[in-house]
Amino acid sequence: MARLTRRGMLGGVAGALACSGPSDRTSNPDDGTDSDVSPWTLPPGPHNIVYIYVDQHRGLMTGFDGHPVVLTPTLDALALESVRYPNMFTNSPLCQPARAVMMTGKLPRLNGCWNNQQNADPAVSGSHVQRIHDEAGYYTAMFGKAHLTTTIGHPGNPGNVANLAAWGFDETIELLSQKMCVTIPNFYSDWLVEITPTGQTSKASLYGDYVAMWDYIENNLPPDIAPWFITTDENVDVWCAQIAADWLRAYDTDQPFYLQVNLPGPHSPFDSTTEFRALYDVTDPRLGTAILEVPANPSPLVAFLLDHKEDGGFGTLTLDQSKALLLSYYAKITMIDYAVTRVIDALQETGLLDNTWLIYGADHGELVGDHMLWGKVAMYEGSVRTPLLVRPPGGVTGWTSEGLVDQVDLTATILEMAGLDNQASGSSRFAQIVQGPTDPGAQIGKPTIIAEIDGNTLSPPPVLGAAMVRRDRYKLVMDLDAGVTSELYDLEADPDEVNNLVSDPGQQTLIADMEEEYRASVDADLGTTG
Repeated sequence: MARLTRRGMLGGVAGALACSGPSDRTSNPDDGTDSDVSPWTLPPGPHNIVYIYVDQHRGLMTGFDGHPVVLTPTLDALALESVRYPNMFTNSPLCQPARAVMMTGKLPRLNGCWNNQQNADPAVSGSHVQRIHDEAGYYTAMFGKAHLTTTIGHPGNPGNVANLAAWGFDETIELLSQKMCVTIPNFYSDWLVEITPTGQTSKASLYGDYVAMWDYIENNLPPDIAPWFITTDENVDVWCAQIAADWLRAYDTDQPFYLQVNLPGPHSPFDSTTEFRALYDVTDPRLGTAILEVPANPSPLVAFLLDHKEDGGFGTLTLDQSKALLLSYYAKITMIDYAVTRVIDALQETGLLDNTWLIYGADHGELVGDHMLWGKVAMYEGSVRTPLLVRPPGGVTGWTSEGLVDQVDLTATILEMAGLDNQASGSSRFAQIVQGPTDPGAQIGKPTIIAEIDGNTLSPPPVLGAAMVRRDRYKLVMDLDAGVTSELYDLEADPDEVNNLVSDPGQQTLIADMEEEYRASVDADLGTTG
């Protein structure tokens, strides 16, 4: 197999992406079906594992998944040697609960983390990292945004380091969210202060000023700021990727390693530097716009978000504002793609790539104005669908798996990558699709995705518990506090999710069936009845 290449990423940002500009994209993997793929054999292990886990990257917003505008040349090249999963879903569309699922391989109902104010306990819920460390003998490291608990003070404080050690990490450099980075001293702000020339304004202060001006939560729309106050290489995501790259180049033992590279972006604020924003044109008709229809009969959770600007609602968003917002988000995604290049380069240059599983995924998506909402939390497709690439050691001829998959099964599959029993029902189907099906007619994936959340991110409550049951065609959202269904969408007839069928007499049998499916799964997990 040909070596993975960056397709022009060596010539600086503008030159790097010239080959994949709006009218001349990099090539994407063939849209093959399962029947197109020949079985593949994993080389002898043990294998290293690198999980690039980003924050708030919406599914299908990549070149490799066919987006007409978003520029992701590094990920597109990676996809040529990977299996890609356009139907990958989070099991909780909010940062801390999603990350708790990722670490434990268990839904919120089992790990206890339903919102950003609750912490999962690895001693109770388990940790795939701890198992990889203890049972498979891996050295484990994490650089970036962990968000597994409320960080108190500097992330390097003993208590914060001990918390990540309890999850199974030997070595960590924890980062905070961009907003917290400018209010709480941390590794990144320490570095910005360190590189500030004597007598000049602290780069950490400049970064704080920039983030404040980009705060679209208060301002409804990020202002057009140029030039940027710090350079691309000084951006938090690029810095994080470089830390990981330096670590890979310095790793000199025979012990297999598991490395999480948890980039803080493309989470808001969409703080890409000027050269990335210049790659996009707000007048490009392919830029698109958000789904600007306000739900006519919103669920309690959606109604709450619409009413609370600081928690997810825009109130109003014009067509021009929507385009500007999307441009900012696309530019940030492209900057994340640029950061990922640092990690792949290090794997290539050290010769580690041929013996390393390489995963690109995200905790949840981003609504970017859909239904007048920003962020995540609501169970709309923009919030719950995420990108996923899995490149095995040595790579494969890139192909697409169309089955429904989720974070629970991905976490179980990572255990299999380390040679461990995944201990999760049905997840072996996900692991098998990396090598291709032996039966061309096999249905690979799972029939239903379940997601859970407590949408209350403010204090004090109300409590806003919601659960999603998503099939190939239909999506049901339950109000867990009232015990009733609040949303039903036919995703084939209504991909924008603007026609809530919850009151349609013709759908009541389907609603009852999907409700029962959710309750049965709860009973099976918790050992309850009724």
